[in-house]
Amino acid sequence: MGGASLPGRAAALAMAALLLCALAAGAPARAGDEAGGEAAGPSVAAAEGDAAAAARLDRAGAGLGERLRLRLTLEGPAGAIARFSDVGEGLDGLRVVGTEDGAPLRLSAERRRWLRVVVLEAERAGPARIEGLEAHLLGAGGGEAVRTLRLPPLALEIATVLAPDADLSKPRGPGPPVSLPEPEGFPVALAIAAALALLAAGGVLAVLRHRRRGAGAAAAAGGGTDAPADRAALDALAGLSVAPGMSEREVEALYEAVAEILRRYLARGFGLDAPRRTTEEVLAAAGRAAPPVSARAPALKALLAGCDLVKFARARPGAEAARRMLAGAAEFVAATARAAAPEPEGGAGA
Repeated sequence: MGGASLPGRAAALAMAALLLCALAAGAPARAGDEAGGEAAGPSVAAAEGDAAAAARLDRAGAGLGERLRLRLTLEGPAGAIARFSDVGEGLDGLRVVGTEDGAPLRLSAERRRWLRVVVLEAERAGPARIEGLEAHLLGAGGGEAVRTLRLPPLALEIATVLAPDADLSKPRGPGPPVSLPEPEGFPVALAIAAALALLAAGGVLAVLRHRRRGAGAAAAAGGGTDAPADRAALDALAGLSVAPGMSEREVEALYEAVAEILRRYLARGFGLDAPRRTTEEVLAAAGRAAPPVSARAPALKALLAGCDLVKFARARPGAEAARRMLAGAAEFVAATARAAAPEPEGGAGA
């Protein structure tokens, strides 16, 4: 044990504590029980000619008041214009909270994919439906629809913790007194195991925080530091790297980090509430911001839209595209910082 690393000792302690906890409770440990992946939500699709549309929920059910995402995609020929129907008109038991459109994704020289993400909120318990979903492909001039794809309804279940006969307009009074059984003695071994598990978990978390401190600083884009906003953002971007053969998760993490760096830079450098806003809201605020940002709003839109395509549309750019994206983000930060910098006293000739 003397030569073991801190993560190794913490992991061993955690495993021992969990095993002791299972033995004290009298229940055998079950490895891999119900260890399947995240349940996929319901989805529907439709196709006609060279066009294909699909809709998918991020999960099969939700609790009352919870939010879920509906992803709408449409694929068709390049040069066409995509339109999605108003989701709010066909909702039963749900309401629209927000909508975000991604930039068209280039599948090939002749094919494009369009994306819309709709955030929904469950309004009542029981069965819920989403009907009337349509996707339209228009000609280059935006006139009459060339293709109209109608998607089948989507159904899901909204759960609640209320009793089936609960009447919120007539709350019940307090019930009669009840007798509670005497609690059994708490096993000493179980108490010791619980304490060991908490200590081991704390040790593991401390190690992980230490290891991720550098990566966390890049993702935070200078949050909690006294460095100027542009310097912190450029240092964070310089800490990101692109390697050939990156996994899908590594590509997604890279683009998410760049989007977070840009949002926090806009917040610290120009007072925009970018970290808590959707991409559409950030771009609208950037268009109304001071000239250093508003003059470069198109570049910001291209960067954030590209990050959204990776996050929401599962786009997977290659290494060269990722390097160009990183360079574009650094150029945006440097250009806005130069434009916002005050001129030296006395002018250039002083």
